[in-house]
Amino acid sequence: MVNDLTVTKEQEWWSDTQLAALQHMGVQDAPNADLAVFLHQCKRTGLDPFSRQVYMIGRKNKVKQWQNGQQVDVWETKWTIQTAIDGFRLIARRAADHNREKFAEPETLWCGEDGIWHDVWLGAGHPSAAKVVVERGDGVFTAVALFNEYCGTRYDKTLRKQVPNSMWASKPAVMLAKCAEALALRKAFPQDLSGLYTADEMDAVEEVQATVVEEPKEEKPEWPAPSEGVLMASETDLDKLHETKNQWLAVFASASERDFNNELRRIVGRRDVNRNNITLTECETATQALQAQIIKQRTQTDDGQKAETQKEAPNEQAD
Repeated sequence: MVNDLTVTKEQEWWSDTQLAALQHMGVQDAPNADLAVFLHQCKRTGLDPFSRQVYMIGRKNKVKQWQNGQQVDVWETKWTIQTAIDGFRLIARRAADHNREKFAEPETLWCGEDGIWHDVWLGAGHPSAAKVVVERGDGVFTAVALFNEYCGTRYDKTLRKQVPNSMWASKPAVMLAKCAEALALRKAFPQDLSGLYTADEMDAVEEVQATVVEEPKEEKPEWPAPSEGVLMASETDLDKLHETKNQWLAVFASASERDFNNELRRIVGRRDVNRNNITLTECETATQALQAQIIKQRTQTDDGQKAETQKEAPNEQAD
């Protein structure tokens, strides 16, 4: 039976009802490109996002961008598609049944620092590693997960350091085995599980407590499209902007092509600006602003060199 939230193989985009539900689940800020990838993964895996079999997690990372000729820290959200280990098992079982292949997980082992493998972990502390073996058809796929690489942590204010979070502190063997199992299943079923990660694997990145990990919020600028009927930049204008670009990159030696493009978008105030859609006014404004940054940077460089020369002059006279 199909309801308003059912994801079908035929649909090309989320319905209004589905989008409303996704927003309620916390992905209202996800761009359309990430939502398109999410839909593709839901269709490909057959997992239901509205039953929380698969979901998107947004984490904000601090990156550096060029603004007004200066590098500043900004927050960017990186979206990843995640599922539970049960979702991995379901996908693997469906794929094996569809292809009429053998599918089994005959071994789950743990070891301590001594490197001796055990089929059950009874040690007082946490295991150092877990190993899972997956059989698919005639193939055998083995994966090992190390505790130090996957353990999810939290900051302990009393101890003033990172310590295992509640799940990894109380069930380290179970959590580590799930990470190893996810690795092994992804090896065995790459076409079905590529691009998917379990929440247990991502604990090492950051403990997931909400769909979007909150960080200091910044106001988002509006990015309007150019109005219809405006005069577009000519080839001469574009050549001048390109020449200014080369000068800008030469003056700001540590800047990259991407830094320049980000600065151009900031000056113009439009995220999708490029050579084919930049207007005459935008092109002239950007060229003037960039040239002003170049002059300012060169002046600061010259002043610094003069100051160094003046410092060295008395020493030379003394010699």
